[in-house]
Amino acid sequence: MFLVVFSLCIFEIVNSVDNLIVDADILKSVKKSSRRTFMFWDVIFAVLIVRGLLPWLLIFATIPSYGLIGSFFASFSDDPLVLTSIHSATPLLLVGAGTFFTLLFFDWLFRKPKNFAHFHERFFHERHEFFNYFAIIFLMSIIFLASLVNYALILPIFIGSTVFFLLHELKEHFTQKRKSIAFGEHKTLPDTNKLFYLEIMDSVFSVDSVVGAFAFTFSAPLILFGAGLGAIVVRLIAVNNIDKIKKYAYLRNGAMYSIFVLGALMIAEAFGIIVPFWFSPLITLAIISYFFYRSHREVKLVNGILTSKTV
Repeated sequence: MFLVVFSLCIFEIVNSVDNLIVDADILKSVKKSSRRTFMFWDVIFAVLIVRGLLPWLLIFATIPSYGLIGSFFASFSDDPLVLTSIHSATPLLLVGAGTFFTLLFFDWLFRKPKNFAHFHERFFHERHEFFNYFAIIFLMSIIFLASLVNYALILPIFIGSTVFFLLHELKEHFTQKRKSIAFGEHKTLPDTNKLFYLEIMDSVFSVDSVVGAFAFTFSAPLILFGAGLGAIVVRLIAVNNIDKIKKYAYLRNGAMYSIFVLGALMIAEAFGIIVPFWFSPLITLAIISYFFYRSHREVKLVNGILTSKTV
């Protein structure tokens, strides 16, 4: 339980780095009292409600026979019969989430601006127009494999890919909106309007973390506690220490490689490959630790160069 909660917390923090930076740019333009208001309502809404309700809704979508109310209690239940039902339905949820995560990673690798930690990242980024071809080949391949294993897996694959493309458009819209609020023509909006936009955008950007949580556990209390704790830490950093976080250039890289590995593990489990419960948390911590080390080493190098120039 400690390993799962700790890994969820770290994954949530690192996966939210980009949102953290933009949130901080907007929060700098509002009053301190408004920042405290944002923290309070964001913890209530984006942390507790989104991370509490979304696992419940995903379980309901996976096992609709439980009904909406039954799924809520099932998500917090330790009844062996309930756990058996959830376990039997996990391939459907895992293959959909794995498809979503794989597309999310390659969208970042091909199309998103990034700090290049390795040569291949620049190589793929310079060929960003090939992402759509890759997505088609990936979806055709995984659907073909699903048809060989279990036809029921095909629908979650379509749902996972559809959610990805819908969320991609929403995120693109909200990213531009955030920049406009922080630096552009909407930066003079009243504080209440800015905070309202932040609440809505944070909720949309939280979907990745909640979906990824199922690679660690299907326990709603653990997801709520681990991801919620990480989300609270992220918001505290956004208010107090964002300038230090900006210096760590490769944290986002670590989050995206974690997403890719978690997506691959989800798909593997959906197709019947047994993955030990401890493997997902440990591989996530290893990847994030590596990129944190790379970032920290570069910060020290830059500080050393600046110090020598000053001297």
